[in-house]
Amino acid sequence: VQTCALPICTNAYHGSGFWTLRNDNIDAAKWEDNAFGDGEKGEFKRNQFGGSFGGPIIKDKTFYFASFEGLRERSEQTQSATTLSTAARQSVTNPVLRQYLSLWPVAGEGNTALPNEPTPDRVNLIAITGARTEPVNDDTVTGKFDHNFSGGKAGFMSASYSWNDGDRSPCGLYCQVTENGAVGGNGTISKKHTFALNHTSVLTPTTINEFKFGYSFSESAGDIRLGTRDTKSLAFHPNRTKVGQI
Repeated sequence: VQTCALPICTNAYHGSGFWTLRNDNIDAAKWEDNAFGDGEKGEFKRNQFGGSFGGPIIKDKTFYFASFEGLRERSEQTQSATTLSTAARQSVTNPVLRQYLSLWPVAGEGNTALPNEPTPDRVNLIAITGARTEPVNDDTVTGKFDHNFSGGKAGFMSASYSWNDGDRSPCGLYCQVTENGAVGGNGTISKKHTFALNHTSVLTPTTINEFKFGYSFSESAGDIRLGTRDTKSLAFHPNRTKVGQI
């Protein structure tokens, strides 16, 4: 009797495939699009696709199964922020402070300036709006191998391996490309490896031995700089390569 776990071992070849698409064609504009923009919707595309295939290597003895799943998402959302006005930038004369001004977006460069409220504190500040993009990529590959040895004591062995690689790269109003290079914008990455091995043998009519081994490795990293600009000279500590929180 074959004791393969799902997907069930079979002497016939089987496969499957899928693709799912979601986009913004029938979505309504969000509140932010109407409040800060011109009512135009941001782009949204989400593709999920993949497939699987499995079958025998040796009839009644050795089987394999493999699958793949991918995700590609491209989204754009309306974002608003407050930045320094031209008057505020011109009023700063200290050379140590002026080098930090480029960390704030400039009104009208890659964004749209919004009408300011008629209050005294708006002399040095100005509201802006623009698009925030967030590309997402994710891939997962899984493979499984099953083998029936001759006789119950030799048993049945199953091995599986899974690999996942994903990344996210958000970029908004504080991630604008200027003459000095891209400013701001931090992404995240994720990598995972999982391996499992299982061996089951029937020693006697009343005794079963089962051996299991598993290994997993996960690497996640955040705050990955997306821009090309070197901000080490703006760091607050000599051992740091990024600017601290302002």
